Amino acid sequence: MTAILMHAGAIFACFVLLGIWALHTTLGEHGWFSRNSLKGKRRYWIIVFITALCPSICYMLITLHKIDMI
Repeated sequence: MTAILMHAGAIFACFVLLGIWALHTTLGEHGWFSRNSLKGKRRYWIIVFITALCPSICYMLITLHKIDMI
């Protein structure tokens, strides 16, 4: 049981890091998501966290459902 939760946590962390890296490299420094302006910074990080957390949360819910915790 603990091993399953540790595995799920590791996958969760990987999804978060992968999402942040992918958005960091694809959005760049210009345009609507420009990190040079204050509004752009806020939009950038909101999109980064939403994109990174969605697959992670889905994976965690599926894993917890499989081991009958929810």
